[in-house]
Amino acid sequence: MKRATKPYGKDLIWEDTMQETYDAMKSYGRSIDNLYTFGDTVAQYADQLVKELTNFCKSPEALEQLTKELTADVVGLKVGEDDATFSIEDGKLWMHTKPGYYGSYMNSFNVDALEKVLGKEEPYPLKTLKNINAKKKSIETLCGKMTKCFQREIIWADNWKELYDERKTYGAGDDNLYQLGDQVEQYVKQADTAFAGFCKDADNLEALQEEFTSGQIGVRITDSAADKGWKIEDGNLWMETKAGYWTSYLNSFSKENLEGIL
Repeated sequence: MKRATKPYGKDLIWEDTMQETYDAMKSYGRSIDNLYTFGDTVAQYADQLVKELTNFCKSPEALEQLTKELTADVVGLKVGEDDATFSIEDGKLWMHTKPGYYGSYMNSFNVDALEKVLGKEEPYPLKTLKNINAKKKSIETLCGKMTKCFQREIIWADNWKELYDERKTYGAGDDNLYQLGDQVEQYVKQADTAFAGFCKDADNLEALQEEFTSGQIGVRITDSAADKGWKIEDGNLWMETKAGYWTSYLNSFSKENLEGIL
């Protein structure tokens, strides 16, 4: 636990569940020789946790979310029939293992598994937040390219929560929702491609500048998605798609279809 202090930023306490662990293993039928050294295995779990925490806490948003939820600064091991790998309960972080797996599958207690239990009460899970943040630089760069073509500043709409909620309502699974940043980046790349061709024509550029006055572009999910993909509303330029078409039919956001709405 002392090794965890530096990456985590404060002291962590390992909760003593030795008696419960011993009783669980004895009930499971572990031999007496095995039970003599069960504490060594508990120490292996603690070592694995600290190794993964060291990597986990390198991410500022991950560390921020962990400290927000790990309010008791207590970690520990539970042996039982719970299918979870990690859980946060009453501000404590627990590693879970079934009796038959005790001392095995240590590598399942990793950064990825820990990320999946955090941020569940936030606008979106930690893994989704990290994916969004990882793509923001690329999106900013692409907007810079569109700005050059359009000759006015282009910014990408900050409607991540709206998109996340629409995708979740539609029934997208967790693994899909974790990739929201990658998915939106596909739309930004398509918009950049369309702008590169569209704005070469002076008449096109002038027409677009007259109607696309805010400089804000984005993608949104709506049941009434425009047939041509593009829609200008209140000076904003939207790439509209239906829930079931998400990340499909990207070629509908073409320079030809953009010309068709002007």
